[in-house]
Amino acid sequence: MIVTTDYVDLPHGAAVMRCLLARPAAPGRYPGIVFFSDIFQLSAPMQRACVRLAGHGFTVLAPEIYSRIEAPGSVIPFDDAGRTRGLEDAARTPVADFDADAGRALDHL
Repeated sequence: MIVTTDYVDLPHGAAVMRCLLARPAAPGRYPGIVFFSDIFQLSAPMQRACVRLAGHGFTVLAPEIYSRIEAPGSVIPFDDAGRTRGLEDAARTPVADFDADAGRALDHL
């Protein structure tokens, strides 16, 4: 199945939550998935997973999970320093923020 990808910026307060949107290119209604990444955000493997799911007929919205801490478009490197940074960002992000982001993503879908 042919898919399209795009980035969507969903506002929250003074910031935005950047999301990757992958979906089938053919017009129609498709089931939606909010797909949270690991601590490295929207890395290349995460983007490929989104496209793969879209290729099976899903609309996939993958938010940057640290949008309150990291600048839009930030991908955390796969190295020791990146792992430390991602884990520190996770520790600084309250569960309520993840819940709010999930709600915002679902509302968009």
